[in-house]
Amino acid sequence: GWLGLDVRNRNPLVADRYGGTVAGVAQQGLRLARNVTAGGHNEEMRAAAMKLLSGATRPTAIFALWQCAGAALAWAARELGLKAGRDFDMVGWANEEDYEEDFRSLFEAANVPAAITWKMSGMAETALERLELRRTRPDLPTIQLRIPTELRCDLDAKV
Repeated sequence: GWLGLDVRNRNPLVADRYGGTVAGVAQQGLRLARNVTAGGHNEEMRAAAMKLLSGATRPTAIFALWQCAGAALAWAARELGLKAGRDFDMVGWANEEDYEEDFRSLFEAANVPAAITWKMSGMAETALERLELRRTRPDLPTIQLRIPTELRCDLDAKV
């Protein structure tokens, strides 16, 4: 399953993450069985997470590639008496600098799901390098850069 911001809002980051998820799942011969999107954060994302986790047809695995989506799934799971790693698997999203506080702390130590992580410091360095280059070459075309990510699975979490 998928829980995230609504791809129809034409945000290129949402489209990239959703498209990458669909492609990666398809490469394994699978498909997303259930998609739930939310137009915003907080209460709307929590309601979407409850919808996704409620009922007998909840997905066995969920991609939540926004920090607000991962937090909403953690909240909904607690409300429904479910546990990541036991009742469903998930892949979340977090920056490395805030991983412990903003992602890992949402789950019990034995049930921390995998997360795609990235470094804010790497993003900042890349942005500064690009700005410096644009000062010397203002005619450069606009480009889209991708910051490296990693799949983080805590070894002390249940696998």
